[in-house]
Amino acid sequence: MDSNQEQKKEIQFIGFVSIFGNSAMQAMGKVANPFNGKIEKNMEAAKASIDLLELLEEKTKGNLTQNEQKALESLLTNLRLNYADEMKKPEKNEEKKEQDRK
Repeated sequence: MDSNQEQKKEIQFIGFVSIFGNSAMQAMGKVANPFNGKIEKNMEAAKASIDLLELLEEKTKGNLTQNEQKALESLLTNLRLNYADEMKKPEKNEEKKEQDRK
């Protein structure tokens, strides 16, 4: 395979995994839904996207270029940190209940 084809496939792979990364960030409420502009939170969906990327990482081990592997590792690290941060935050309903008690 020539260098241009390899580079194109690398860009396609990174774009592919980025779709799942964007989906997870949207599900964590970190970015707005592109269709309605609203911030929505669904931590189960975020976890599902992260799990899929982890599965992809496991199944492609040894078959990725250095750039592809670095991009996937970096994306997963970023998603895991953001997921952990969101899981530490209290639920909106719990916050409202606290305000109502005051």
